Amino acid sequence: MKLTPLVLVPLILLSCHGPASSDTTHPPDSLKTATRGVDAGKSAPDSSQPGSRDSIQPARVDTPATPMIAKNWLGTWSNDGMFGGGELKITAIKKGAFTFSMEASDGGASGMLEEGSAKLQGYHAMYTKKEYEGSCRIEFTFEGDSIYVDQQEGTCEAGAGVYYSGTYYKNPPKRPEETLLSLGMLDNEAQEKKFRALVGDDYKLFVGSSQMVFEKEKDKDSLGAVVHQAGVKHEFTERENIILINGRQDIWAAVIDGDSVKYYTSRPDYKHRVPKTIDSWRENFNEKPIVFK
Repeated sequence: MKLTPLVLVPLILLSCHGPASSDTTHPPDSLKTATRGVDAGKSAPDSSQPGSRDSIQPARVDTPATPMIAKNWLGTWSNDGMFGGGELKITAIKKGAFTFSMEASDGGASGMLEEGSAKLQGYHAMYTKKEYEGSCRIEFTFEGDSIYVDQQEGTCEAGAGVYYSGTYYKNPPKRPEETLLSLGMLDNEAQEKKFRALVGDDYKLFVGSSQMVFEKEKDKDSLGAVVHQAGVKHEFTERENIILINGRQDIWAAVIDGDSVKYYTSRPDYKHRVPKTIDSWRENFNEKPIVFK
């Protein structure tokens, strides 16, 4: 009878700890919890639990004192465009604000803010200043390799129709070459190819005066042509062009070049005379003589 306790003890212990050959594909809850804790940064957050993303990936610190943010605002930032653009210079950061100057242009008009102070709020900064009949309000947003500028209110010392809004880069990406097709002055590749062959090196005069492309109209000469007309903001009578193309792909075109108007056509019977449509187009600058090309 003295052996009975020795036999019962192992049996009791065995029943408390469970089978020795437990299924490893279903670990105890405590082990599951520990595993999730180690791999939490690697696994996708549970969208059913509010705030779970924040617990895995710390929120970005938005404070003016963040050294990395403050350091990266500084420098010269550019917004390049064919018919305008701008430049933003941030020269100093002090007491939660940065000092800046900027300029912008659009066509023949421009604007300049000689010096301003924008209050920093982490990845954002706000500039406000009272001006005639209102106030100037510009928001800056730091986006890593660029700063997005949003002119929200006022003229901010810029000319009519000129705004500072846009994306400014320290290293502006290469802008693709504009063509009369991309600008909307021509309708297809066939027209583009024929037009380039007709005008040669003067093609750039047409591209450079096609900022604002007007709605297409019919010609006044019964040529069956569609009229394509364009000009540059604030520089009309100085930078304009007109192109007529009919269904047979006959071309009549003219462009201002300084003190004269260059004229081109693919039609032999119009080599030395100008269609009424083009004569009407040049009424506001008819003192500029026509050069037949």
